[in-house]
Amino acid sequence: MTVPSLPPKDEERLGVFGRETELASIRETLLAPEKRKILLGGISGVGKTSALAETQDRLRSEKDVLLTLEITSPAQSPAEVVQVLSTQIASSDSVQVATLNQYFSELAKRPVKNAYRLGMALLGDVAKAKLSNAEGTVKEIAAILAETDDAASTDAQAQALSEAGKDDLVLAFRELLQTIADNGQSGSIVVDGLENASSSVVDTTLALVADLPDNWCISLAVNTERTEGPQVFSKISELLVYRGGEALELRGLDRDGVLAWMKEFNPADRGDHEIDKAIEVTQGRPLYLSDWLSGTELDQVTLALGRTLAPTYQARFNSLSPQAQAYLSRLCVIPSGLFDISAVASALGNGIPDFNVVAVHNELRTARFLEAGIDQRLRPHDEVRQQVSSILGQGLQRDVAQQILNQVEALDVDVASREAELLRLRADAGQLAQVRDEGEAVAAKLLEYSPEAAGQAYEIIAESRAGEMVSEEGSDFLLNRAKAMIGVGKYPAAIEFVDQADASISAKELVLKSNQVRLKALLRLNRYSEAQTIAAQVLKLLPKDAPVEYIETLRILNTIYRDLGDAPNATSTAKELKKTSKRIDLNDRVASRVWRSLARTYAIFRPNRSVRAAKNALRFAERSGVLRDVGNAYLAVGEARRHTGEFKKAVKAYENAIDRALALGNVDSLLWSALGKADAEMMAGDIRAATQSLGQLQPFFSDEGRRHPLEALHWQLSQLELRLLTSEATDIDVPALIEGYSKLGLSWPEQYIEQLLREGKNLPKPI
Repeated sequence: MTVPSLPPKDEERLGVFGRETELASIRETLLAPEKRKILLGGISGVGKTSALAETQDRLRSEKDVLLTLEITSPAQSPAEVVQVLSTQIASSDSVQVATLNQYFSELAKRPVKNAYRLGMALLGDVAKAKLSNAEGTVKEIAAILAETDDAASTDAQAQALSEAGKDDLVLAFRELLQTIADNGQSGSIVVDGLENASSSVVDTTLALVADLPDNWCISLAVNTERTEGPQVFSKISELLVYRGGEALELRGLDRDGVLAWMKEFNPADRGDHEIDKAIEVTQGRPLYLSDWLSGTELDQVTLALGRTLAPTYQARFNSLSPQAQAYLSRLCVIPSGLFDISAVASALGNGIPDFNVVAVHNELRTARFLEAGIDQRLRPHDEVRQQVSSILGQGLQRDVAQQILNQVEALDVDVASREAELLRLRADAGQLAQVRDEGEAVAAKLLEYSPEAAGQAYEIIAESRAGEMVSEEGSDFLLNRAKAMIGVGKYPAAIEFVDQADASISAKELVLKSNQVRLKALLRLNRYSEAQTIAAQVLKLLPKDAPVEYIETLRILNTIYRDLGDAPNATSTAKELKKTSKRIDLNDRVASRVWRSLARTYAIFRPNRSVRAAKNALRFAERSGVLRDVGNAYLAVGEARRHTGEFKKAVKAYENAIDRALALGNVDSLLWSALGKADAEMMAGDIRAATQSLGQLQPFFSDEGRRHPLEALHWQLSQLELRLLTSEATDIDVPALIEGYSKLGLSWPEQYIEQLLREGKNLPKPI
């Protein structure tokens, strides 16, 4: 059957027709000085990418620098994200060489600690692309460092510069943007596919959202139909809205939109009833509407929507040339992260007889199998991948996976950043022995920066090891899977893996590891009573040659006692913590954390000692040069000042903590700092400021506290105090608030609320 054909998807830009209202609103938000940030969510195929691409095009006359990023794999690291965006900056005609020279020259003048930690990996692509003296800049900074460390060669120091941590990379990139902005050049950043991102890349995105230069804007998109999509959308939207941006759930096209589309491309006539039925069946998704407007019957579209093989897809696939079929099969089998490596993508057609990449791309675009992503690279949509995989079946998929592996292994290219995807490809090709042999080392490496990718790797390994997990080796594997689950926020699943592991554990080191992993999961679930017992067990099991681990566990136990309001045990563990730390030569970061714990405990139970401890925490943090630690130390200073009645100084310290939390997208530190600030403002009698501080936190608690349960309870408690202080009526359910705390094992709030209701005045909360 011959059917009419619409233009290729990327040319017609699906989702734009009928979207003028949304597009105008998006543009208005991005250009409004107080907003400049937008997040699009929506189901698969609804037109998010089209809307972002159209918006970016419309901003060309408004912005000097346009940056785009497509997230296709959780294995993409923050360093890779920064590198991709920095490379685009380097290739932009709008960014002057003098601007980059200014940036790197200023960086070279930094104090040793800061220069060492700032994200010098940026030099790799940005400087080499535009600066003739890039090598000299690296050597200059390395020479500065060498002056303080005679044992390290300049080459070793230069290598260390390129291995900067995630926070430092983000800070360096943010500073690069600010330098460009200070030179009068505005810009727009677009990031698509954030449902695929690791938590560390999401945090990198949050840092950009929280601290964007004034003349720059950012647009983000998340597929909320994917498993991780809703959680990622919520995490980003709360901070984005807090910073003045807008989150928009993109809906399917309505009748007017479909009619506008039909008028533009003049497909075969459709009756009103058929149009309404098509909108109902497709949920207004342009991806599927395009199939219907091209002649596909609605029952076939319904099959595709249900992830069932639709005969029309089979017919379209069969109509392709052998070269296009072979190439499309490889595109739909290769993990997306591997396709991101340009050398791998370029080699994907190797071995296909009479293959011509231009001709095949044109054929697949015309047949609506490929579309351009936000980065303009041609890829099959996820829905197309699903249909083609069904067409191939398991046997042919294995053959295609082996073909791709042959091409990848023939390349002289480093695919270390995509080892999880390579593991998936080996499993798909049936190379299970190699998966078992190599998998755990790959997963362990991924755990360092992407628990999401590590979790996928462990799942692949588990599939290859069916029936082989009942052993101590299997228990160690299960504990590592539990660590990956903690990294992605799936704490109940982590505890299930620990429970499974415990059934086969006898070795002391594995018993210790099991308790340590369980402790982390329990703390994240706010199950303090259980965590208290496990922490005590960990302290008994730790060997004498692990003093830093002992101190960290003692800190955790001290925090639990403090939050439970257990003054005797909190003060005794604080005393032990101080005593133990004096016997050990601690580095600045650990020393800062120790003093921070002491300051927070003293603030509640021995306020006269708290300020000095907090100042020590800040001193060590600043000496370490790690901004995250500096921010947390300022939080401790704020708590110490608040509990000693120095409310103005407390507010200032909290503001410093908030500034650093925003620079890193550190939501946890932001919330505790903002809650402490509001409490200090109330204690100082500045009700207006406290009301404003608490009101700004509303976006974080719109989900009834599911993402931040303890912080949400404290926020409600502060709101209750405000109402009582201002004699306003309150709609806060006090019994439910007390019950919420009780479920977490916290009893002090009930007594606090009773005193609050009885006396009508507030006291510093032990937070």
